[in-house]
Amino acid sequence: MCIVDTSAKQSKENDGISVKKTSSFPTSGVILKGLYVILTYLCVMMVLWILVLPASWKMGHSETHDRFIREEMFHESKRDEMPVPIETITKYAGHSAVQFSHILPGAFWAGAIPFQLNPYVRKNFRTVHRRMGYLFVATSLLMTVGIFLIEWRGLSFHVHDCPDLPPKEIMGGRFMLPLLGFYFAFTALWATVKAIQKDFVTHQRYIIRHVSSGIWVALQRLFVGFSKGRSRHDMREAFTNGVYVGVFLSFAAGELAIYLIQKSNTKKQIKKKE
Repeated sequence: MCIVDTSAKQSKENDGISVKKTSSFPTSGVILKGLYVILTYLCVMMVLWILVLPASWKMGHSETHDRFIREEMFHESKRDEMPVPIETITKYAGHSAVQFSHILPGAFWAGAIPFQLNPYVRKNFRTVHRRMGYLFVATSLLMTVGIFLIEWRGLSFHVHDCPDLPPKEIMGGRFMLPLLGFYFAFTALWATVKAIQKDFVTHQRYIIRHVSSGIWVALQRLFVGFSKGRSRHDMREAFTNGVYVGVFLSFAAGELAIYLIQKSNTKKQIKKKE
């Protein structure tokens, strides 16, 4: 974790010249802005992933889309070049409840995040922020229903996506993804409770944790996209490792943001007292 250090002045008498030394560490504000930019990129990526390609919520609902996925994007001559097995995309055909409770709502969820976390929007458009916030939480709960539907119907990647391979054992076993889903819902609900109670400090912390508990999927997609293994076994291993990497980086970044915001707020309070 990066320790914040503000610019410091040290004057030295050296032939009457004052020497100014500046810390090489970025400030809290710089790091937070950097995290926000990265988060915004991940959100835009997920919106495009959901609505444009591969748009797995369309499987079974659009012949044109299905034909493109099967005959163009995942043509037999290209399948070894793809980062995931074709089943990862096509498995949702016939599962409209999952497509419309989890996948498609994710586009609004990801698209709303950059606006909801933007200080300017929160300050100048409070009514919009509040109303979008309630819709955001409702969407989160709907997506949670979709998570449990995926588990209940046996559509999890480690069980379904490579039927020619033995089921994959993952860290935490069959409880890992449901636990992530439970935490996803809990953080959204607790953030809402704290907003109603006007405890906006705690509200902000849990919204950040909520975002972290969902946006790891985008980091996982990036990890998988850069993976080099081309066999179906390697694809599944990369997908699994991407979950671990995505969850770790996302949760760590969220806690770093919370730490830096708290430190910045503490400094502001000290300055006010002075």
